[in-house]
Amino acid sequence: MSFRQSLLNGRQATGTWLFSPNPIYVELAARVGIDFILVDLEHGEAVLQDVPLLLRAASGVSKAILVRPPSQDPPTQAKLADFGVDGVVVPKVDTAQQAFEIASACRYPKRGTRGLAAGSIRASGYGTHTKYRQGADDDMLVAVQIETQDGMTNRDAIAAVDEVDMIFVGPNDLTADLGYPAQNAESGAIIDKLIEQLGRSGKRLGTIPYFGADRATLLKRNLSMLVTGSDIAAQRQYLEALKKSV
Repeated sequence: MSFRQSLLNGRQATGTWLFSPNPIYVELAARVGIDFILVDLEHGEAVLQDVPLLLRAASGVSKAILVRPPSQDPPTQAKLADFGVDGVVVPKVDTAQQAFEIASACRYPKRGTRGLAAGSIRASGYGTHTKYRQGADDDMLVAVQIETQDGMTNRDAIAAVDEVDMIFVGPNDLTADLGYPAQNAESGAIIDKLIEQLGRSGKRLGTIPYFGADRATLLKRNLSMLVTGSDIAAQRQYLEALKKSV
């Protein structure tokens, strides 16, 4: 069963961010049992061309690799699908039309607009997975991020896009777009309400911990996907602790 299908069947998954193009971190996270790694091409130093190497690092331990692309550009989503990522988490989606175009780029016709080159791409094992085309649409997770006031306003229309599997709430950017200099009780309450409203849509939901909602709290709310920690944070915290100890 693919990562996408397991989430749609009710699984809760916890993962970690990857901001650097570090295949060792990917392999180590997978081997210790982290459910998925979310590669951040929006803010991190990894670029599109790094993704196949990162995918290979996890291939031996069968853990999901998701990617946050740097933009909503549909060809980028299609390229990531051809690489064989388990899903995309696309930033700053403000309208249903944007969500539709993103999802369409990840699905083959008639469900979408993704170009067909199944005999040559990494996702099909370069043509060795002869039934790849039949299952590709069902295995690719499409998550869109609501991180602005416009996205909040259009939440119901975005959630109504059939081929979008998940709404991922981005607390940091949403807090900034609401005009707060940092997360606080007021912004946390707004995000709580947004998640409650989105929960009625029937779509799977994901987020990161935010003010007033830690990892344990969010898991109790039955969110499908929760991302905590990162390679950069882990290294920084270790080095800061090391410095204090000497």
